[in-house]
Amino acid sequence: MFMVLSLTYPIFHQEFPKGDILVHFYLFFSLIPSVNIFPSLKSFCLLMTLNFFIKVSSLADCIQLQSDLDSFYIKTQRIGLHLNLNKCHETLIHPYSVNSSCLKRVSCVKDLGFYLTPTLSFDHHINITIGKALKVLGFIKRNTAHFSSISCLRSLYYSLVRFILEYGIIVWHPYFAKDQLCIERVQNCFLSYASFVLKIVLPLHDYSPISACLDIPSLASRRCNADINFISSLLNDAIDSSNLLSSISFRVPAYSSREYSLFYVRTHHANFSHNHPIHRMLRLLNNF
Repeated sequence: MFMVLSLTYPIFHQEFPKGDILVHFYLFFSLIPSVNIFPSLKSFCLLMTLNFFIKVSSLADCIQLQSDLDSFYIKTQRIGLHLNLNKCHETLIHPYSVNSSCLKRVSCVKDLGFYLTPTLSFDHHINITIGKALKVLGFIKRNTAHFSSISCLRSLYYSLVRFILEYGIIVWHPYFAKDQLCIERVQNCFLSYASFVLKIVLPLHDYSPISACLDIPSLASRRCNADINFISSLLNDAIDSSNLLSSISFRVPAYSSREYSLFYVRTHHANFSHNHPIHRMLRLLNNF
């Protein structure tokens, strides 16, 4: 079972065997309880919402989950909470119910600005993010045709476009080349427009001159800096999260070797777990 405490930091700690299913439930409350209403599930409430992930690998798990939901409903009634069943939904083919009412089944949910799917893939989120950034960039291009200030164009791009592309980036950091290129293409589109407005001649498919002129680093380099800053803040106690801190392991060699990696990162057998956010950050730091 996996709980989502907050999607502003990674929460996936294990590899999922092939064929297992991750159940995503949304349960909305009228109040925030201060008691533990799940006896067998680690739960949390955030902004009047109970949000959790559970690994289901057999029919027995489905039955146990339904039993937990029934127990959950009874306890919410005891402490005076009322569920809004119209907003409760799940992302699994097995039918679940609360108070004899079947939960609505959806293929995608939005939580804290992130779009989640049953496969825990961020492909849908990346596509929506790129589309939103391009729309805002189109708005900038339509209204700044007569601008001549470099700092003004850069400020508009930073505050309106790049902000969208980097919101919560340490969580949904793209690791496929196709996704990285699509995201970088948004910035290249802005650089191409800026070169046209500022009358800067560019070589074909080379945005480095205008990037240097505007002092705009690549999005890939900024994602690396974001990963490094996150781990540094975690180790320096600027981010208070004992759960995340406990997932960082220092490498203590048993004998002298040529391996000088500071952090221990275990090997993975799946691409999904290999790109675990914390492990990705630690591998990046080991390469410095």
